[in-house]
Amino acid sequence: MKSTVIRSVLDLFSVETDGDVTTLRFLQQELAGIDLKRMQTLWNLLDQQTEHPSKVVVLDVPTGLLSPGSIDALLSGRVGPEARDHGESDKRHQELWQAFEDLRREENSQIQLVERITALDSFVIAVVRGEIDMALLGPVLCCDYQIASDDTVLVNRVLEGGLPSAGGMMWFLMRRLGLGTASRILWSGKNLSASEAQQLGLLSEVAPAVELDSRAQTAAHWFASKPTQRLRAMKALIKATGADLQSYLEHEQLETNRTLGSIVGSR
Repeated sequence: MKSTVIRSVLDLFSVETDGDVTTLRFLQQELAGIDLKRMQTLWNLLDQQTEHPSKVVVLDVPTGLLSPGSIDALLSGRVGPEARDHGESDKRHQELWQAFEDLRREENSQIQLVERITALDSFVIAVVRGEIDMALLGPVLCCDYQIASDDTVLVNRVLEGGLPSAGGMMWFLMRRLGLGTASRILWSGKNLSASEAQQLGLLSEVAPAVELDSRAQTAAHWFASKPTQRLRAMKALIKATGADLQSYLEHEQLETNRTLGSIVGSR
């Protein structure tokens, strides 16, 4: 079947269909969760997949979208040195409050993304590369299969700044690694290479950067060749082994608001 490509008018992502495989390629290089109109376009697409699911959905994430820099960009000009060095205290407080609101909206968008991905009957593959802030790993770990380039690094900043966790990262990490290993990694502050993450079970497959796209499509079509009901049954059974994700996400929002609120209150 010949591929068809649909590009959104907001230039947020493109969609490619090839038989039973739908590939969603994110086009933006920075987080867009604070732009509700842009994100609604993504939610609509994923909701359509829920109603008329492809057998396999590939979420292709570009370098930089999940990086530490994408979180820092939300704070740029508000809590950086430039913002600290000018303006009165009232203006400073307003800047900090806006930074809090932006990060809170991004957290909400991450949660909505995870909720929509986990609601899909489709087998979902995440394709990632480059630096990934560990706080933003939730939408990757909630997918059924993860393929990363060999230059991928999971950057551990959970004790430093930005978001402590978004989109259920902590829930998925504990579920995959167990309390002991997950806690040891988080408290260590050390980064994880792609090979280390694969050995731990956080990544399903690691490929050379130049082969990442082809390996992702090969995996997608391999899974698409399997009986639909078998794929869906396995997804449902795996999901059933976990605790209540929704309760965790609600608690995560509460703790995120407290953490980010302390930025405003301490300055």
